[in-house]
Amino acid sequence: MKDPHNYRAVGWSMVVVSASLAIIGLIVISPLNNPHFSETILKGKQAKFMEMKEKMSQLNNKSLAAAEKTTSAVTNTTKEPAIVEKPKT
Repeated sequence: MKDPHNYRAVGWSMVVVSASLAIIGLIVISPLNNPHFSETILKGKQAKFMEMKEKMSQLNNKSLAAAEKTTSAVTNTTKEPAIVEKPKT
């Protein structure tokens, strides 16, 4: 049998594989330095959501106020309470 002379290629591929695994390990370990990593992400997303929710409610309130102005200007009605008479017993 002939001796295959691919030891050098196999050696370099093992170096590349071990380097990539080491890099993956460092990426996985880096967030572990902060024990509240996921909590920090969650709080940031919640703050952004609440900000967007507040903006949307302000926009809705403005659009409702504008709609009320246009309907009251069109109908020219006064907002007086209706008088309801009680039936005599």
